[in-house]
Amino acid sequence: MAVQTDGHISANRPDIITKDKMNSTCKLVDMTVPCDKNVSSKEIETRRKYKQLEIEIQRMWKMKTEVILIVRGALGTIKKGIEKNIRKSQKI
Repeated sequence: MAVQTDGHISANRPDIITKDKMNSTCKLVDMTVPCDKNVSSKEIETRRKYKQLEIEIQRMWKMKTEVILIVRGALGTIKKGIEKNIRKSQKI
């Protein structure tokens, strides 16, 4: 489901959105499975793509927002540091 924003944002459909009203935080989780040679470039592209949505949610909902990316290659390639992102997504 798309996030309703005031302005036009093309990347407004992350896979999972969690809102913690007690702590005033929001987490946007996106998972992708590109070809193995594109793992690093896909992570950079996705982070850039959701940056505008992250800023807009912070402004509209007045919540600290974090984008969590889980990028795994089709044949199992993972980027160093993915464990940290998986741990963050498990706390949801």
